[in-house]
Amino acid sequence: MLRDPSTPMPYISRPSLRILDNDVDPATDVPASTATTATLSTSKPVTGSIDAYGDHDWFRIELASGAPYIFEIAGISDPPGQPTATPTLALRDANGTSLAEGWGRMYVTAPADGTYYIDAAGPPPIGEPHLDYTLSAQTWVQLSATPIVGRAPEGTEGQATTYSFLVARQHHTTSAMTISYAIEGLDTSTDVAAIASIGTEPGAPLIQHGTDAGGWLDFAAGQSELVLFVTVWGNDRPGPSHSFYVIAGPPPGMTPHFTFATALIIDDEPIQVLDVRSATTGALVTTAPALYNGPMPNLEREFISPTEESLNIAVAGDGGWFIRTGAGDDAIATSGGHFVIDAGAGSNFIAGDISRTHVELDPRDATAPSWSTIEDFGYYDSVALMGISQATHHLVWQDDQGQPGHRGLTLHAITADGPTTSITFSGLVAPSFHTQDGTGTPYLFIAGTQGLPY
Repeated sequence: MLRDPSTPMPYISRPSLRILDNDVDPATDVPASTATTATLSTSKPVTGSIDAYGDHDWFRIELASGAPYIFEIAGISDPPGQPTATPTLALRDANGTSLAEGWGRMYVTAPADGTYYIDAAGPPPIGEPHLDYTLSAQTWVQLSATPIVGRAPEGTEGQATTYSFLVARQHHTTSAMTISYAIEGLDTSTDVAAIASIGTEPGAPLIQHGTDAGGWLDFAAGQSELVLFVTVWGNDRPGPSHSFYVIAGPPPGMTPHFTFATALIIDDEPIQVLDVRSATTGALVTTAPALYNGPMPNLEREFISPTEESLNIAVAGDGGWFIRTGAGDDAIATSGGHFVIDAGAGSNFIAGDISRTHVELDPRDATAPSWSTIEDFGYYDSVALMGISQATHHLVWQDDQGQPGHRGLTLHAITADGPTTSITFSGLVAPSFHTQDGTGTPYLFIAGTQGLPY
């Protein structure tokens, strides 16, 4: 038949039909009921297959009350790299009632100890007869480690000092559990002390020594806390005080969740030199520095002299010192380490060398103007001017003020009913710190924010 080429071709519709395999093989299918024998655990993923539309696979799993769990399901592409559908998840109780649902991933907390079921479902990709998948369950135990005895003098050669740490767990406390621990930061060849013993009883046999030590801690069923003891031997070698760490980790099969606690071995050999002299006569002042037992971190020794006035103090070494002086004009020079200096009233000169220094000046009882100088003020350094605030004083900043050789940016705190308090930050020509009023007792807090590259 000939067709007039000027007339359009008629549209002919041909219906199409796709026949999909919707059969499930009872011999291999995972039942969708509490009668399932398929199981899931936190120690190993499982694989399965959605064989038809509407197919569900139930996996039995034992969950602990209050414990957090993550369930994940992902389709397996065939060939690899091809897009695939994402299956769905549901958590069901022992009776098969749905408690939670998710798509690809589900976060749940079990309301009680017992048996539960994970329901895996989802349509196969268009044109595919089935959907293969992997299903996994993960959980974690909340661990904490807290020092009980976390700082102590090293002691003499052969003397044993025992540190103790409270290791606790949350969740999964009804059953026995073995967790890992490690001791890091101790090296018998260079540190101030060697490990003598590690265990859950004082004087337990040595497990391992060297740069690291570690092992396993056993929680009994129902036990949520235990104490880890770390005993070290002292020695007579001078050296810096040293920190070590206790790290607790989860048992195999749980999502990694680590916690750590820090302990400080205070080297008690006289490696730090404290020289105190009268600024008036130059005479040596007898000193009796003591171990620091206050609340501030990183401080090991203290020198307190509330009766001596106008002192020249020099501290050398890499330790941490708390220094408090009386009235008068004091000069305090530090070298390395951490320092908290309560210089009181008067005109004080504070010089630090690559240190972490906090200085407190207290002009509240002053009857005459004072002018203090701080050298090398930078990162991690701070000053507290007691009794001074932006609300009660007029604060004036001036460049290039102070004594020759120590001039710098200077703050003048001026009040109508008291003497002026001045402080020079030697060598600084522009503000490189943060200033704010303190809470409670009025004081002005100045913290270094830039400057020295340490």
